[in-house]
Amino acid sequence: MYKPEIALEIEKLHKVNGVGNYSLEAFNQNDVQDTMNYLHAKNPSIYDESSIRYTGLADINILS
Repeated sequence: MYKPEIALEIEKLHKVNGVGNYSLEAFNQNDVQDTMNYLHAKNPSIYDESSIRYTGLADINILS
């Protein structure tokens, strides 16, 4: 499920760290995945689609 607090953390990562691959361990990973996919649908040039990796963490890929 999309969570505004996760979206804020992702946007913070984007502003502070810029382009890269990240994860947010403190949140439910299904919610992180859903939030990333929502952000991707809104801004596909900035955020990539997310999936949960074999490590159990959802991808947070910031493209630009």
